[in-house]
Order: sequence, then C-alpha cells, then structure tokens
Amino acid sequence: MLSAVARGIAQVGVQASAAPRALALLLPDGREIRFGTPICYELLFPDLVRRFAADGGRALLAITNDAWYGRTGAPYQFLAITELRAAETGLWIARAANTGVSAFIDGTGTTHDATPIFEPAYRVFDLPLHPAPATATFYARHGDLFAYACWALWLAHFALGVRRRTISSPGQDRD
Repeated sequence: MLSAVARGIAQVGVQASAAPRALALLLPDGREIRFGTPICYELLFPDLVRRFAADGGRALLAITNDAWYGRTGAPYQFLAITELRAAETGLWIARAANTGVSAFIDGTGTTHDATPIFEPAYRVFDLPLHPAPATATFYARHGDLFAYACWALWLAHFALGVRRRTISSPGQDRD
C-alpha cells in the first residue's frame, strides 16, 4: 500500500526540506503551489509560521497529536493558538488533529467546520489560497518590528521618567 502512495506522491512532485520552508507541490499541469507545514507544537512559534508565509506558502497545513492532553482544555488552547497564527499571517490553516480539534481557520482567525475531540470525524473543505502570502499582513511583512518598537518606546519612556525624577529633586540624598 505504501508503495502505491509513494508512486502517487512522486507523480505529483512533492519536494521537502528540513528547514522551515514551504512545501512545493507540483501539479500535473505544471503549476506549483506552496504550503507551510507546521507540525504539532511548531504552531506555538509565530516567527516559524511567518517564515512559511515568507517562503511563499499560500496556506498552512498543520498536523498535530493532541491525544496526550486527554479531555482537558489543551486541545482548545492549541486551536486558539492556531487561530492567532492564521490572523498573524493572513493565511488559511487546515488543522488535522488525531484526537483533538480538527478545523479550518481563515486568515482572520475564525474557525470553520471544527470537529469535536475524541470523536471520529473528517471534513472536506475548499481551502482558499492567498495570492501573495508574504504581504498578507503587517506581521507577515515585518515580523516582530511592532513588538520591538513598543519595547523601544517603553525604554524611552522609562529613561525620561528616571531623568525627570533626577532633575526635579536635586540635592536630595539618595540612599
């Protein structure tokens, strides 16, 4: 059975890499479509997911094993993190979980057609592909620049506050 699957994959022309790069899928008509493929907890890392978009991933295909969390809130927390990654990149995400929540998440972070945990189910969905993933959102284009700018503003505010305090109380003994 696996040899038949392998032959089918070879005909489609999948190329993979160990680096966080988008998976290139060559269609029989010669077109290439690229997908980001975060696995399991890799969705916890926004910069890794952003690199899939920067590498031309037009959607994300995420697989995960949520079995070890049992019937806790963790599968739903990981779904929420997946929603955040979709909103950050502007890309649709197809999330397939063996026992957790499988779902389709749009580029605004809205979940569609989710499955319940620990119930056998499957879904078929037409997954829209983003035409220009690397420019989809500010975060996709600039990464953590906004966070660094906020940090710089906080440092400037802190430094000005310390300076004002020092200037406004000259001659006081500071222990």
